[in-house]
Amino acid sequence: MEVPKTLGRLRVKPGEMKRYTVLYHSTKKEPLDLIVFLGKGDKETWYLLVPRDTPMTTKEIVDLYARRMSIEQGFRDWKTHLGVRGMVCKGDDPAPRLTRLLTAFSLTYLFCLALGASANSEAVRAFVEIPRRTPRHGTTRTLSSLSIGILPLSLPKCAAQALLEIFTIIGSIASGKGVVSYCLSP
Repeated sequence: MEVPKTLGRLRVKPGEMKRYTVLYHSTKKEPLDLIVFLGKGDKETWYLLVPRDTPMTTKEIVDLYARRMSIEQGFRDWKTHLGVRGMVCKGDDPAPRLTRLLTAFSLTYLFCLALGASANSEAVRAFVEIPRRTPRHGTTRTLSSLSIGILPLSLPKCAAQALLEIFTIIGSIASGKGVVSYCLSP
């Protein structure tokens, strides 16, 4: 099947994946695989280019890309909520300092996510969240687990309980149970 020159002409049904061989670049004509996917409930189609000899199935590639998107969302959270945007470390050798700083941010992010997915987070959510009237992506929630985890730390009504929970999370990690065992929804 000949692939149309514009991607918008490639149509797929929700949940459907199609894989085409295409020639990329007007002069080099590099053979690649083009994966076209529209997730159920998604508004936009994904167009993924992968090398021809990729041993992964189309589904494995789409699943991997979906996981990548959640990692990108985590980086966006770092920049937006944790103040990492535009961070610059200066000095003779900034690597050790940057490593310590990123480790501290990672732990802070982990603790906030765990707080946002804990049993007590439902009380915080009920106190601060205004649900959507109509579901979006299958939920009426408007605040992420990260936002719900950060809020109790800043609300006087919830701060003491949130601090106790952080110590409980640290204890869970120290005992080898990990954070996921503490959370309602990992």
